[in-house]
Amino acid sequence: ANRPPRPWLGLFAIEYGDDVVVAGLSERGPAIKAGVETGDRIETVAGRTVEDLIDLWRKIWALGKAGVEVPLRVRRDGRLVEITIQSGDRTSYLRSPQLH
Repeated sequence: ANRPPRPWLGLFAIEYGDDVVVAGLSERGPAIKAGVETGDRIETVAGRTVEDLIDLWRKIWALGKAGVEVPLRVRRDGRLVEITIQSGDRTSYLRSPQLH
C-alpha cells in the first residue's frame, strides 16, 4: 500500500454478542506489554465507543500511523481498566527469514 504503516497492537479480537473481546495476544506485541489480557472487553478507543470489530480497527487506524499511542478502556472482571498501548509497525515484529 502507498501509505504509512497502520498501528499494530498485537491483539486478536472477536465479536461476542454485543461486545468486542480480546481473543488472543501476540506474545511479543505491544498489547501484552501494555497489560491487555485475553477476555478483556474493549469498550472505547480514545474515548470513543466501539460498536463492532470493524469499528474497533477503524478507530485505531484513525489515530495515525504505526507508533501512535492507542488509549483503550476495557472491561475486565466487571471493572473498567484504562490502558494505553504504544502501537508498532507489524512488519517489525515478524521474523525475518534466515539466510544460509
